[in-house]
Parts: sequence; structure tokens; C-alpha cells
Amino acid sequence: MDFSTKTIHFNQGSDPVTGSIHAPIYQTATYQQEGPGEHKGFDYSRTNHPTRKRLEGVLARRRSTSREFFASSAGQWDRLRETLFGESFYLWALLDLLDPQMTVGDLGCGTGQLTAILAPHVRRVVAVDGSTDMLETARTRVSGCSNVEVRKGELEALPLRSGELDLAVLSLVLHHA
Repeated sequence: MDFSTKTIHFNQGSDPVTGSIHAPIYQTATYQQEGPGEHKGFDYSRTNHPTRKRLEGVLARRRSTSREFFASSAGQWDRLRETLFGESFYLWALLDLLDPQMTVGDLGCGTGQLTAILAPHVRRVVAVDGSTDMLETARTRVSGCSNVEVRKGELEALPLRSGELDLAVLSLVLHHA
């Protein structure tokens, strides 16, 4: 099984009624109940729905696998990225777009390589990542940059105030929303 197949069918299980790998999409909005509040797990589609429940489970497993991957590859990430994409595939075009007064968010900052490159060119960089191991490496890398703040957080709930950033950068971010 190649990677794309694993991604599509990753740990989804099969439908308990039909055995289908591709679960049925339930288009109903209401469910029969034996009496008030006596339902079979689903009462109204806006509060609980079998299709949404299955999707949420798949996405949670994918997020977990992503976290495990990045935690296990933090020490080799810079070398892996360079092998796959070259030494500085994105840097020069990005630096030309910056204003020195900007506050830039490096979202999904990983090991902080881009954060360290951005820091001398802007007023402030806020580096955010969900992996503790990646952030450890990033903190070491940017320890000499007084205008960088490293924060732990997920893309779905960024640890940022509204309007805090002038520009957000996401580079090589693996994300499941």
C-alpha cells in the first residue's frame, strides 16, 4: 500500500452495518426516539451526527499520527527538508516581501529555521508549533534573537490575539482541519 492509499484509508475501520470501507453519508437531520431523550446515540444532526462523528475520529487519528511523526523526526527535520526541497527554496522571495516594521507569525515553525531567517528583517516574530520536540529545537536555534517569541499551540486554536500579526507564514506545514 503506498502513502496516498494509507492517507485515504488510514485507520478508519469499516461501517459496522455494511462492512464498507467508505462509510455511508447519513443525510438525515432527525432520528426516531423511543421517548423524550431516549435515543440510540443520535438525537438531532446539529448536536450529534454519525457522519460528523466518523469524520472527527478520522481527523483526530490523523492529527495524532502527524504529532508522532514530527516528534520522532525533530532531530532530523532540517536535513530531511533540505534533502526534499533544497537548502533555501523559499527564503529569498519571502524576504523581499517583508517590511521591517512587521510582526510576522511563523505558524508551524518546526525547528525555527525560517523564524531565525525572518528575525533580522522584521520588528518581531511569533513562532508557533504544536510539537514540543520541534519547539525545543526552535528555542535553541533562536536563543540569540531578542525579537522572537516561541509559543506552543495548534493551528485550530492559535495562541495569538486578534490583530497581533501583520503577516502569517506557513511553510511545509502538515495539518488536518
